Amino acid sequence: MSDARPSGESTHNLRRDKHVVALLGNPNTGKSTLFTALTGTRQKIANYPGVTVEAKIGHMQFENTDLTVIDLPGTYSLAARSPDERVATEALLGRLDETPRPDGVILVVDASSLDRNLYLATQILEFGLPAVIALTMVDVAKTRGITIDLEKLSRAIGCPVVAVNAPKGEGLQELKATLHKRLHHPATPLLLEFPAEFVSAVDALHLKLADIGVTLGYTPTRPEALRLIVDAAGPL
Repeated sequence: MSDARPSGESTHNLRRDKHVVALLGNPNTGKSTLFTALTGTRQKIANYPGVTVEAKIGHMQFENTDLTVIDLPGTYSLAARSPDERVATEALLGRLDETPRPDGVILVVDASSLDRNLYLATQILEFGLPAVIALTMVDVAKTRGITIDLEKLSRAIGCPVVAVNAPKGEGLQELKATLHKRLHHPATPLLLEFPAEFVSAVDALHLKLADIGVTLGYTPTRPEALRLIVDAAGPL
């Protein structure tokens, strides 16, 4: 998608003296509501020629640090199968012209559908970007008898988890503080353990993808090679 360029906002506006943060998550997780709660009503739209997809761009501050927030289209996987997913994936990897690669990610996760939502989270964490999980729909989860231990979840996936209720403004300051801290401390990529045979297959595919990188205009990453194999049977 190297030809997809946002027409509503340019690199000149997304200054690199600001941190750029991507807001990403499955559809219908409360992501857009959280975006508005964090950035207010002054937002701009980035349209991508060739696809009927747009991303919203806003700004927020925390402790005198300016942050540009890009609300990317909702996606279930980084193995893109739709225009929305493709734009989200390419933006996350810094492959969209005039849109800088994010310095960090806020992963919006629905507490009432944790298993499905964490699939995308593990994909993003593999890339090593500083990330914070914003856990939404906690009240809905409780009505279904679901209680989530935030500390245990954070330890299990190697990423801070903050419960938020955007309409009520709950958890927003903690989310900002956690993100601010995360941006100033390099993240360690999530390392998932796989059988040796699978690892060899990923390494072999990564080498083949590197060979065609000249044609693609970029070199696919190892996590992308891993996901191509994992998702070969189709979306979960």
